[in-house]
Amino acid sequence: MKRNSYKILLAILLIAVFILSACNPAAEPEAEEAVVEEAPAAEPAAEEPEAEAEEVEEEEPVVEAEPILIGWMGAASGPMAMLGEWDTRGILLAFEEVNANGGIAGRMLELVEYDDEADPTKAVGLAEKLITEDGVVAAFATTNSTPTLAVVPIFAEYQIPHITGGINDQITQEGSAYVFRDTAAGWVYETTIVDYVVSLGYESYAIIADNSAYGQGEADAQEAALAAQGLEASVREIFAGEDTDFTGQLTKILAANPEVLLCASSDVACGLVIKQARGLGFEGLAAGPGSLGTAKFIEVAGEAAEGTLYSAPYISNEMNDITLDWAARYEARWDDVAESHGAKAYDGAMVLIMAIEACAPDNINGVCIAEELHNVCGYQGLQGEFCFDETGEGMTVMNIGTVQDGELTAVQP
Repeated sequence: MKRNSYKILLAILLIAVFILSACNPAAEPEAEEAVVEEAPAAEPAAEEPEAEAEEVEEEEPVVEAEPILIGWMGAASGPMAMLGEWDTRGILLAFEEVNANGGIAGRMLELVEYDDEADPTKAVGLAEKLITEDGVVAAFATTNSTPTLAVVPIFAEYQIPHITGGINDQITQEGSAYVFRDTAAGWVYETTIVDYVVSLGYESYAIIADNSAYGQGEADAQEAALAAQGLEASVREIFAGEDTDFTGQLTKILAANPEVLLCASSDVACGLVIKQARGLGFEGLAAGPGSLGTAKFIEVAGEAAEGTLYSAPYISNEMNDITLDWAARYEARWDDVAESHGAKAYDGAMVLIMAIEACAPDNINGVCIAEELHNVCGYQGLQGEFCFDETGEGMTVMNIGTVQDGELTAVQP
């Protein structure tokens, strides 16, 4: 009985323990949480500071200063084309030398060129074009007297100065304050040669001239110079500028048996005249203005040129150190021998450059340039000293030259 009671009690205890365990299970030891250090959340990669834009100063595009436009009108074709070539060579050489040194106030000189063919009608239209369309502030206009006379009023109206190589006296007597001559007037050439020839004892004269303003102006000046010496030409003959055969005129001249034949025309025409006169038996003295003192005249006249006398401010490249130096630069640039027409064009370009420089940088216009040209005095050019008066004349001194052994040679006073 006791044993059974014991077994019952044990069973009851077991059941109680079971019941208690079910109601309050033993706490399982907590598994140690693995300490996994979470990698810190990746911070967004720090943006690299933008490279500070290097402060590179943007180079402003180089803007070239506007060129200074200078017009040119002359004979670039036709019988007088050589005048245009000589003229532009002299001018361009001067411009290139100035431009090589930075120009004027940083602006380059630019020549705007037109061929007027020595035609006054064409010259008038081209003068208008240079001024109203091209906008030139000055011009070289023109190489010949007839077209120059036609354009003088146009340049005066627009107040644009122009420099001419034409030597007709009337050019500067039109009342324009805008015309300038880059050499002496015709009367200076003719008075100088006539006075010199008269001083040699010659008394009888004949004149042959072309029908242009230049030719007739020179013939008039020759007659006036003879009259001042108490003499007169026994005959005066005229021919057209394009003529090449002068037999008719020379036959009349030789019939008068003059001691001196004065020619008033271009170097080519006078070269042909003197050559044909010699061929017809003329044995006297041939003389005239600067057109008889060029290499072209000698080339055309050949042996007939020997002994010819001429007047010119620029006799030859050997006149002095200034002319020798310029002639060397001219030949280096143009691969040709320098001569008087190129020299006078260079002088004209240099006095124009002086006037523009005086107006620069803020007043480069026709009125100022003309005023400054009138102020040029004492400038020693290739031809001699320039001193412009109110009419635009700048030279009054001339020299005498001759053709000796086929070369242009100064006659010593």
